[in-house]
Amino acid sequence: MGDKMVRFFGYFNACIVVVLSLRRPYFEWFKRSKKPIWSKLVAKFIRRFHPILGGILVATGVLHGYLAWGWNFRHTGYLLYLFVLIQGLLGIGLLKKVRSLRKLHRLVSLIVLVLLGLHVFYRTALG
Repeated sequence: MGDKMVRFFGYFNACIVVVLSLRRPYFEWFKRSKKPIWSKLVAKFIRRFHPILGGILVATGVLHGYLAWGWNFRHTGYLLYLFVLIQGLLGIGLLKKVRSLRKLHRLVSLIVLVLLGLHVFYRTALG
């Protein structure tokens, strides 16, 4: 049962990271293309649920890590979680209208994607 929960939360969190990372490319595409009605609805949905999904990722990320390894911090998942947490804190700053954090928030998202790849393909890289 425990292993299935770890896998479920792992895949769930990976999907959330991918969906959250697609926000910027979607809005770039949205600016350049003809805007059908459904595209505007998708943009509104993404804008509204991006912070909510980020909060869910922070909560379920720690649950996934604890179920998988306990408090063993020599694992790529905890490094990934640290950057997800930093990402969340920067996102909270953006919600408070601190615009100077936007570029840093985007840079950390790229780091999170690289660390997610490392975590998926080489979990024990830290020892």
